[in-house]
Amino acid sequence: MRRIYTAWSNTDGGEITGFSSGEDRPKANNGEPIWDCVFPVWRVEAGSHEEAMAIYNIRRGFGPYKPLGESAPCPECGAPYYPEGSAQCWNCDHEG
Repeated sequence: MRRIYTAWSNTDGGEITGFSSGEDRPKANNGEPIWDCVFPVWRVEAGSHEEAMAIYNIRRGFGPYKPLGESAPCPECGAPYYPEGSAQCWNCDHEG
């Protein structure tokens, strides 16, 4: 299942200030949109949060992304996924 993830900036064409799943602005813990995430900079389709973060790290020039925990077989399709991370399977709709 492909999901959309969006990188955000506080100015048009400025430095990335946030990254969120979907096309809505990232939200703070109180549920309000983060004030410095105003302009969508780029979007990516990825099969899981871990895949999106790997792309994010490449585009930002960061080192390799290290997912949380160890990979394990998805209980629905057997593809590797990260149950201690997002628990989203890149191959099926399973979200643990």
